[in-house]
Amino acid sequence: MASSMQSQIFDYSKDFAKKAADGIQEGYRKLDERLPEGAAPIVTIGAGVLAVGALAFILGRSSSESSRASRRAREFTSRMGGMDFSPFYRLVKLWMLYRIAM
Repeated sequence: MASSMQSQIFDYSKDFAKKAADGIQEGYRKLDERLPEGAAPIVTIGAGVLAVGALAFILGRSSSESSRASRRAREFTSRMGGMDFSPFYRLVKLWMLYRIAM
């Protein structure tokens, strides 16, 4: 009795997993057809979307809130002191050169 129940559950789960895998593969194929070739256009589109979203967010805020936010940003940057981002930018530059070389 238990073994027949286990085999039924196994058969059901196998069918379910196959249907799920087929659905995922079909979705991936559709997505792959719509996306441009390579990673560079995708990154460029993503950066553009983020930039447009940030611009819309900034323009959508009221002037009093934006002046308060800019004041907070100036206070935060003054507290940061001499934070040096050059190692991070150097790492990004090396990573990009590596990606181009490969």
